[in-house]
Amino acid sequence: MNVTTMNGIAVVTAGGIRFLDKSYTCPLAIQERWFEKAHLKGFRFVPIYYLSNELSQIYFLHDDEIVTCYEIHRGQPSFQKLEKYFSSIQRLKRQRARIIKPNVANKEN
Repeated sequence: MNVTTMNGIAVVTAGGIRFLDKSYTCPLAIQERWFEKAHLKGFRFVPIYYLSNELSQIYFLHDDEIVTCYEIHRGQPSFQKLEKYFSSIQRLKRQRARIIKPNVANKEN
């Protein structure tokens, strides 16, 4: 079997890293909050690599290191659930900011 390394462009969205009608994720994307940022600021493109016979993983370069992204399978949260989750996170952050600001002001007085 002839396996070829291919390249392409993936799209980072609130629902994951999208490529060829599949969604992927990786620890770096989660750590750097790529999906939350895509939800708030819009999608962005990422150049990726993949093996011609295997689309369960895709790869990209970050700081001269290869990062592996893994396919998100059905049964994992849907796009709508992820959207709702990120909206809830943003709402909680706004509520927290409203609570913290008055407490900081009271401590300064």
